[in-house]
Amino acid sequence: MKVMIVEDDRAVMMLTSAYIKSFGHEVIPAVDGEEALEKFDPNTINIVIMDYMLPGIDGLETTRRLREIYEGEWFPIIFLTSSADDAHLSKALEAGGDDYLNKPVTPVVLEAKLKAMQRIVTMQQELLEANKRMEQLSYLDGLTQIYNRRGFDRSISTEWKRMRRDNNELCLLLIDVDYFKKYNDHYGHQAGDDCLKVVAKAIERVLFRPADIAARYGGEEFAILLPGTDLAGASLVAERVLQTIHEQNISHEYSDISDRLSVSIGIAISNKSANNNILKLIKSADEGLYEAKNSGRNQYFPAQK
Repeated sequence: MKVMIVEDDRAVMMLTSAYIKSFGHEVIPAVDGEEALEKFDPNTINIVIMDYMLPGIDGLETTRRLREIYEGEWFPIIFLTSSADDAHLSKALEAGGDDYLNKPVTPVVLEAKLKAMQRIVTMQQELLEANKRMEQLSYLDGLTQIYNRRGFDRSISTEWKRMRRDNNELCLLLIDVDYFKKYNDHYGHQAGDDCLKVVAKAIERVLFRPADIAARYGGEEFAILLPGTDLAGASLVAERVLQTIHEQNISHEYSDISDRLSVSIGIAISNKSANNNILKLIKSADEGLYEAKNSGRNQYFPAQK
C-alpha cells in the first residue's frame, strides 16, 4: 500500500515512516496540510495518517478539505494525536477521520490499524469493481450485447458536451431493419432475435474507431454515434453498414424490396454553432430515416452522392 503521513514533527515522521516501511508499505511524506492537499491522489494513495496539530492548516481542516475535494471517493484517514480527550477525538471523526492513533506510536498498534484499514480498503475496492461491472451491464442490451437505449442516452449526452467543448462535429445514424415485422411474422421470433444479433454484430464491424458507438435504440432500430465526423465520413459509414448487412445474406423472401434482409438509415449532424440540442439531432436523424424508408428503403438519407 501507499501510505501518506502528514506530520510536521521530524522525529515522529521518521519513526512512523520506518515502521510503515518495515511492514512492506510505501510512504508518501507531507509536512503540513498544504503539501498534503497538493500531493494527495486517491488513485494512488491508499491510507492517510494525519497529525491533529499542524502548522498553517491543521489536521481537522486538511481532512475536511480532502473529503470535500474528493467527495464520492473513499479512503481511510487515521489521526495522530497526543490527546485522549473524548471531545478532541470526536472532532477528528466529525471532520472525516476514520480512526486514531495515540502518540507515541507503537509498531504493534500501528500495524494492526493498517491491517484493519487495508481489509476495509480491499473490500471497498471489490465493491466498487462489482458496482462498476453491474453498471456496465445495465448499459448493455441483453440480446445483442451492444449498448441499450440507456447506454445510448448516456453516450450521446457525453459526446454532445464534448462536441461543444472541442468545437467539433457529432453525427448520428438511426438504422431500421426493413420489413422486420414481416420477417418476425413469417420466420418466428427466435429467428427475429437471431437476425437482430447478426445486424448488431455487422454494425459493430464497420466501426473502426474506439470513440464510435453502436447501440440498440429500440426494437429493430439501431443507432451509431460518430464523434468528430463530418457528413462525408458519416455517409461512408452508412454505405459500409448497407454493404455489410447485404453480405450477411440473410434470406427475407417476404420483403417488398429484396430477397435479402436490408436496412434503412437516417443521418443527422450537429456542431457547436448549430442552433439545436440533442432532441433536435435525434429528430433530424429520425426524419432522415423516414425519408430513406419513404424513398424505397435499403438506402440512407441524405441520399447517396
